[in-house]
Amino acid sequence: MKVLSLPLFLVKLAAGPVIADSLLTEAKLSNAHLKATGFTFDYPTLEQGVSDAIERWRSREVA
Repeated sequence: MKVLSLPLFLVKLAAGPVIADSLLTEAKLSNAHLKATGFTFDYPTLEQGVSDAIERWRSREVA
């Protein structure tokens, strides 16, 4: 997957400051409680899930 590098001001302009800050802030999260309820994920990694979501979103724009 190709990583696109954009200036911070452009990201904030396009996505808004709150979303941009949340995307660019490093956070450590755990899904242990969610898994303990029996929840299963469609994708084993965040990267695979985001990649598929972007691919499906792009295919809708073309159609």
